[in-house]
Amino acid sequence: MLQLKPEEVGQELKGVQLTNREDNVKLLSDASSDMYLGKHMESLANFLKDQEQIPQAMTIDQLSALIDPTFVKAATA
Repeated sequence: MLQLKPEEVGQELKGVQLTNREDNVKLLSDASSDMYLGKHMESLANFLKDQEQIPQAMTIDQLSALIDPTFVKAATA
């Protein structure tokens, strides 16, 4: 439990942005987008490798193979 007062919740949520359908497609399938999940996963993998938390970071191609945008694309059709 966060133990926040109701008036504190609004302040804590400032800057939180929920994605819409179009942004979800970019997030999951548009490798040229700054929003692309694979780029963020690659950054995290490199960070974890640098911190010696994992032995090797996966490449963007390996990470992209793990992302399946099928359900998001079907929802926007």
